Amino acid sequence: MDMIQTAGICIAAAVLCSLLERDAGTVKLLLGLGAAVLILMKTAEPLEAVISQIKSIMEESGADSEYTVILLKSLGICYITQLSVDICRDSSENALASQLMTAGKIAVLAVSLPLFGAVLEMVRTLLE
Repeated sequence: MDMIQTAGICIAAAVLCSLLERDAGTVKLLLGLGAAVLILMKTAEPLEAVISQIKSIMEESGADSEYTVILLKSLGICYITQLSVDICRDSSENALASQLMTAGKIAVLAVSLPLFGAVLEMVRTLLE
């Protein structure tokens, strides 16, 4: 997706949200969510190219394919968490946003635990 088009969508949604702020809070929230989903859908194609490149780099390096899965899952968790946190903050639910951010960090940690184990095993092997 062209960055100018993305910026245009965001600016248009922000202006509409500003106009609706006083009168229609729910519509404002749905408009912001709709714009975020539209942008996410439009960035899916370039994201596929990025994922393909990451997979190619990982294969060329000889790394285990499990590491690629961990990386992609972690990125997905980060993007979903950030989008959700931003929506919570836009809804003035800051405490909920903070808890969601904590949950996202724990989810990334849980997904990446096998990676920590592999690093420790490499260190053990090097020390022997």
